[in-house]
This record gives sequence, structure tokens and C-alpha cells, in this order.
Amino acid sequence: MQMLKIQSLLLVVLLAAGLSQPAAAQRFGDDERFDDEFYGELATRSDDRIYSSSTAAPSSRDSRGGSGPSAPSQSFEQTASVPQTYKPWSGTWWPRPVAELAFKKFNEGLSPLEKYDSIVLSLYGKLAGAAAWEADPVHRHNYAPAETKLDWSGHCNGLAAASILAPEPTKSFQVPLGRNPRKVRLKLKNPKSAKAYLYSDRDSDYEAVKNDRKNITLTVADMKGLLSETYMTCKTQKFENRDITGRRYNREEIDPNDEAFRDIHPHYFHWILQEFVKKNGMVIVAEIDPHFPVNNHPLFKYETKVTHDSRNRRYRVSTKCYFSDYASTHQFVGTNVMTRTYTYDLHQDSSGRVTRGSWTGRSAYNHPDFVWIPTSDAPHYKTYENAAVNGDFVRWLFMEYGRN
Repeated sequence: MQMLKIQSLLLVVLLAAGLSQPAAAQRFGDDERFDDEFYGELATRSDDRIYSSSTAAPSSRDSRGGSGPSAPSQSFEQTASVPQTYKPWSGTWWPRPVAELAFKKFNEGLSPLEKYDSIVLSLYGKLAGAAAWEADPVHRHNYAPAETKLDWSGHCNGLAAASILAPEPTKSFQVPLGRNPRKVRLKLKNPKSAKAYLYSDRDSDYEAVKNDRKNITLTVADMKGLLSETYMTCKTQKFENRDITGRRYNREEIDPNDEAFRDIHPHYFHWILQEFVKKNGMVIVAEIDPHFPVNNHPLFKYETKVTHDSRNRRYRVSTKCYFSDYASTHQFVGTNVMTRTYTYDLHQDSSGRVTRGSWTGRSAYNHPDFVWIPTSDAPHYKTYENAAVNGDFVRWLFMEYGRN
């Protein structure tokens, strides 16, 4: 009966990069709270209002209207958080120098991608080669054999997007393998033994695993790893003004006076917190390392303290941001919270409009590099995402067997 259920739900059609899946799986992961037409057309400018209408402004007139506050300085506070339902979960960042998704084994002697290969082979009769693709140095998901190593590189962006767009895996579950259960693993023992173009001749680089069971267990770690890989490429919120989200600082040495280092600019950062976290209850992702490395973390809550200095026409701001940090273990369930406090000034022109911002204190050297807002999954692109893994199939497995 179980086999008939699988055959009725899965279309036995093989594509070069994966498998075709039930239509329901294609909708999984989209954040329906995003209105692409509205936000896609939103023309945000540097003089847009910084504080939302629900916040009591310290001035006697609207910030667009002109006159400043009647007192020399006034202070106020603001706290905003996304609903608990949308709070991002934590996971590991699956570092590339050790290619954990291909080699790290949690149970049954198989890595997350070896389990994926075994499931696909059992149900479809074809080897997907996901573990081989990941281990192949050509695809830049395994830096172990490389002469130049980026020891900080991993799947942090995929993890961040998955933790926002996908429900959290909280327990192990079993996937039935049908009438022809087969389990396979790479013949390679570690990432350093992988050769270039491993994926192209993958059939010869796998070996069968003795199998006396007709199912395979996906642990919390396995499922979080597969989801993190799936969301390595995803759709993101777009703005007409590209400068709003900031740009990566792609230099080894920093210069705090460099315009490229100072972004994301504080007035844009503050506006995004207001518009998305406070007004719409949406999680954003901040790349928190202002230097050359990339370190993505979902931001789901903030607490702001503001003092308005009317004489110098500026807001002096201190904002405590709450992020989901990396998990302490691969099987971790829940949100490991990390906080960082940023200070900045928001400068006004003579009419009271905020026109620019500047990082202050320690934040001049340590502030977010850029932010981005994932909205839904997208097809794999170049080598950012494992081309042998089908995201719809991964999500279908989780919905069908992992959420019962």
C-alpha cells in the first residue's frame, strides 16, 4: 500500500538536475506575506520617512513637514519583533573546506547527500550524484584540495534563507525506499581525496552499502543540511534603489573612510528595520562581517533608543539587534540567539528630512556589510547550489514524512 502511495504521488520523470515533484511541493517555502508587486515598485529614497507613523515622533510636526522639536533634545525607544511563528531556527553553516554535506555521517554510516542519493536511486532507479557533485572541487563546495582555502566559506546564506522560509525539522523520520531499496556512499574517505570532475564519472565513485532495511532515516541534521543546500540560491526582495541594501566589501584591508566600507548606510539599515521587521513582521538577513569574509545571520528583533539633537539636526541612535546564531551542534533544535548593538547618527536637512546616516563609535569599524531578504526558493545557479539536488523533492520528503 505504501509503495502505491509513493508511485501515485511521485512522477517517475528524471531531469538532468533532479526530479519532478508534486505541485504542492512547489509552493512550499514561499513567504506569502511578501507582495512582490508592491515592494518591487517601492521607490525608496534617502529622504523617505525614517520612523513609522506608529512611533511618536519627537518633533512638533511631521518629519516631512519641516520644523524641529520644541525642546533641545528628546528621547524615545522602540522595540519590534517578528511573530513567534516566523522566528528563524538555528543550524550549522556546513563549512566548505570539509564538505560536511558529502562526508559528515550522522547515522546509518551515510552523509546527508549520500542519503539523498540512496533515496533517489531506490525510488527512481538512477544515481543523482549529489554527494559526488558536492565533493567535486570544481563546484567549489569542497575547498579541501584547493591551494587557496577560504576557511570561513560555507552554506551560511542557504541556512539563513532556509531558516526563514522553511519550517524547522525537529525530529528524525523515516523515508520508505519502495520495492528496490538501495543504499550507496562515496568510495572517498575524506574531502582531500576528491579529484576534479568527480561528478562527471560519478557511477564509478560510489559503492553499495549492505542494506537490510526498506527505509532510511533522515535526522534533524540531515534535513537541515538538505534544506540549507536547497536554498543556496533563492529569490530576494528587490528595490529600485540598489544602494538601499548595501554591497559586499570585497577587500582584505579595510579603510573606514572608504565609501564602500561605510555601507550599508545607517539610514537605509534603519529604514529596512522599520519597514520589514516592525511594520510587516518579516525577518531580514544581515551580513554582519564588514570585512572580506561573508557571515549571514537572520535578524528577527531589534530594540532602538533614539535621542534627537535639534541644534545639530540629527538623531543619535543605538539599536540592539537580535539574530539567530549558528547552532552549537548539528542536531540542535530551536533558535540560538545572538545580539549586537549598533550606534549611528541620522542627519536631517533644514526641512527636517533624514538625508543620510553615519556609523558612530565602534560601529564605524564593525557594522553590517549588507542586508538581503529571501522571499522564495529559486533554481540552482552556476555553482552556488548543488545542481544534483532537487529542492522540490527535498521539501516533499519533509512534508510527506517529516511533519506527521
